[in-house]
Amino acid sequence: MSAKKSKYSIRKIFEDEFERFRQNKSFPLHVLKAVQAILDCRTPVYGGHMYGCPDDHFSLILFNSCKKRNCPTCQSAEIEYWNHVQKKRLLNTGHYQIVFKQPDLFHSVFLSNYKEYANLLFEASRDALKELLPSKMKAGVILQLHTHGNNNEIHPHVHCAITDGGMNEYGKYERFDGSLLSVERVEQIYQKHYLKILSKKLDKGLIIHNSSLEELTERISEKGVSVFVSNRYDSGSWLITYLARNSRGGSIKDNQLLYVKDGVVGYRYQNSEKKTVEAEMKLDTFIQRYLYHIPPDRYNTVRYCGLYATGCVEEYQKMRKQLNQEPYSKPEKGEHIEKELLECPVCKKKLIHQETFERNSIPFQLLKNMKFNASEISSKYWQNPEQRVGLKFHWSEIKRGSPLKAANYCE
Repeated sequence: MSAKKSKYSIRKIFEDEFERFRQNKSFPLHVLKAVQAILDCRTPVYGGHMYGCPDDHFSLILFNSCKKRNCPTCQSAEIEYWNHVQKKRLLNTGHYQIVFKQPDLFHSVFLSNYKEYANLLFEASRDALKELLPSKMKAGVILQLHTHGNNNEIHPHVHCAITDGGMNEYGKYERFDGSLLSVERVEQIYQKHYLKILSKKLDKGLIIHNSSLEELTERISEKGVSVFVSNRYDSGSWLITYLARNSRGGSIKDNQLLYVKDGVVGYRYQNSEKKTVEAEMKLDTFIQRYLYHIPPDRYNTVRYCGLYATGCVEEYQKMRKQLNQEPYSKPEKGEHIEKELLECPVCKKKLIHQETFERNSIPFQLLKNMKFNASEISSKYWQNPEQRVGLKFHWSEIKRGSPLKAANYCE
């Protein structure tokens, strides 16, 4: 899932433009916190670690990640881990993809009550799936909320990866007839459940365009709801790879950026035909649309139902056995990644951990061995935005007065 690194970044855009952009505008607290985390990621704000050569030739300082799910700087490893875990969890059978879309008339109000409208989508999708499948069948389902379209505009919809069968009433895995997922049938059942849940939310005080349930029902029924249903895939692996890209790291990634100049951002994206398209957008519009898609804190944008739910472990493991799969256990973080061996460039010995330092502090070893005091180090290196990720240095060069250099390592 690695991609070519772009010299442009979301963080650099926010560093250069966000203070200007936010003037005379108000933002939810969770959005401001997310932007600040992006700005502070892998800087002294989050503290870090110091590694060194056993023979004191060389040292390396790495700053900690913010670990926030919307950060495009540090979430690539988390995306790879989620991708790895879900592929390990997949049942060894075919899967379908279904996309449940929100009616267009709700797009303009989605951000005014993100959780309510997102929950409406999730609940209607889940209940529609229950009715679509044969009675008493329990399939494996992964639901993921997307709030953006190709141009990062507001376009809420739920992607569903669903097994081509499930556990029947006799405890056996049984494939269902694919005709059950005809687009016409899916749309009809989904619209019914969407309107049913909408009615409940309106009764609890949700206000939409100051319209009554009758008016909203008429408008939705007039245009209908839109869904997408794929053909059967032999495996769910491709679907997981697709969902993983949107599981973390924001609605657009650094490697999609092409240029930032004269108040315009150039970027690329993959269209519905899986072709790479290049486009550009005014800088302020780009920032605004990026912020649209930051979900509220602790809101789960991925849900697991049926055999993939955490409450169905026993039934799920039973299905794995029937499908000739080993029992599932969650992989440890990092076991799927070949870790880079950090070594001394002088003697080639492996670097050892020397010190952990707290937020906005300076390693004691650095203060002890350099001829700078804390304020000098802070002003010269800690506050320098060009030192992103970390710092590296040869002690022999430091003694001769050479400066520390930026390190191109990740934590």
